[in-house]
Amino acid sequence: MNAAGEKVTRVTVENEGTYELSNGAITFTPLPIFHGKASGVSIQVEDINGKVAKTTYTPTVTEVTPQGTNVGSEGIQGAPQSGTPTFTSGHESVTMIISESNPAKLVDPTTNQPIEGTEIDAKKMQLEKKVGKYTIEPATGKVTFTPNPGFTGTPVPATVQAKNSNGTPATATYTPVVKEAVPSGNSQVSSGIQGAVQTATPVFTPGKNTVNGQEVSVPFEATSKAKLIDPSKTGEEAEVTTLVVENQGTYTIDDNGVVTFTPLPTFKGEATEVSIVRKDKNGTPATAKYKPTVVGVTPSATVASTTKVQGATQEVTVSFTPGKATIGSEEKSVPMDPTAYKLLGGENGTTPLDTVPAMSEDGTKEVGTYTIKVVEGKPVVTFTPTDKTYAGKLKPVTVQGKDTNGTEATTTYTPVIKPIVPTSENGTSEGPQGVEQTGRVTFNPGKEPGTETHQ
Repeated sequence: MNAAGEKVTRVTVENEGTYELSNGAITFTPLPIFHGKASGVSIQVEDINGKVAKTTYTPTVTEVTPQGTNVGSEGIQGAPQSGTPTFTSGHESVTMIISESNPAKLVDPTTNQPIEGTEIDAKKMQLEKKVGKYTIEPATGKVTFTPNPGFTGTPVPATVQAKNSNGTPATATYTPVVKEAVPSGNSQVSSGIQGAVQTATPVFTPGKNTVNGQEVSVPFEATSKAKLIDPSKTGEEAEVTTLVVENQGTYTIDDNGVVTFTPLPTFKGEATEVSIVRKDKNGTPATAKYKPTVVGVTPSATVASTTKVQGATQEVTVSFTPGKATIGSEEKSVPMDPTAYKLLGGENGTTPLDTVPAMSEDGTKEVGTYTIKVVEGKPVVTFTPTDKTYAGKLKPVTVQGKDTNGTEATTTYTPVIKPIVPTSENGTSEGPQGVEQTGRVTFNPGKEPGTETHQ
């Protein structure tokens, strides 16, 4: 009987379910959300004599609670990873199939309510900082975590809700672990002779870690080029391809990661160490160092002199020797600059000139000129006398040479003039008294120029 006392074979009780009587058997079909003791219904039967018997039917519905199983995964820094929480319905008579019509959903941790969207921010534990995002496939329940490139560690897990066929929800979590991968760079040193360009190529190694028992690395993108670090700047502005170090030289780096140090010609010693950085695909930087050393060299020269007789022009090739150093196992030298040979003169004797006066040994009398020229890359100094009566040593002239770095060497050239002394022979004659006689007196000139001595 229904609530109005009417005889019926079907009764629906709000928020509980439906009772149906057929052939003396009563069936209760509960609402999916209902559990516990039902209100029950009254049943009556009448015999052929009109006698009525009444009874009641009260069903009890045992609650069915679905369960979710948490899952986790691990992955290398910067790589997406995924996991699929699993669910059971709570009873064999109740199904729990995740599908497009019964989708799994992400739960908003701030409201603990499922969301209709398929994506939600992933936060760092105990922080509000976003470290990636969770994305769900509603028809399968698969959750993918896409971390920010710089994030490592464990974010707040994603909570997934699914429902069984009764519509009873269950939740499970998905917890990803991001394993750090830190790239590295090996430092380089080099040495070279003064003025010479030096190069080095730092090697950068991708960061790696063990993920699910296998070694996984984070590569460097081909577009990620190594850069020099300018210590006077910050951030990306500090990443440069050319770096000038005052009073030392210039560093450059090319697209292949080759670092070139071009020292100033005057610099020698250990140069300032520079840093080189390259970033992997996550933007994680690896740093290497490079320190070149410049081995200084100094050219040398040999004292020169010549000797000739009075009135003769004298000339000598002055010998300069390039500075040398052993770099590794190889001997290297810095060549002389053929355009830099000069005589030193002027008021203080320090002005580079091509022509200077030649003075007597005591410096009181000008007796000629010194000139310099270059023949086949070597300096040739010429003394041309103007006072041909002078004999003896001259005041030495200073000859200056420089190598291609501008490093100076000096020496001296001293001409010596041998005197020319004429000779005579007495003359005689003989004749009779009173007769005119003729005689010849002989004068011999001094020794002609023609010999010279080089020391």
